[in-house]
Amino acid sequence: MNWINEIESKLISIGSTEFEKLCFQFFSAKGFSVHMYGIVAGKNKSRKGKPDMYIYKNGKYIFIECTTDTTNNFKKLKQDLEDCFNVKKTKIEVELITEVKLCFNFIIFLLSIKNYMI
Repeated sequence: MNWINEIESKLISIGSTEFEKLCFQFFSAKGFSVHMYGIVAGKNKSRKGKPDMYIYKNGKYIFIECTTDTTNNFKKLKQDLEDCFNVKKTKIEVELITEVKLCFNFIIFLLSIKNYMI
């Protein structure tokens, strides 16, 4: 197995908390100051809340949602996106959100997108 296939295989099999931590490391390595909301410190456990993590820059927010839910894939991504703009869930006014990054470890097929268009 070449190294790309090995990485893909590991990403597919990774648990949700480990995937969230990996995403945190990815954005941190890109130079962002990332604040984790969804991880319980020192444990392989996540907590409920939106977003999973965020970047606060120049008075605005970039929200980051992470999922490994392959059973509902696009439906889950759509729900995560909608939740990011739900002030009751985030406690952040929509005008302060400049971007939402969706991180996932599965393939989205065109048919899925067509069936769940916003």
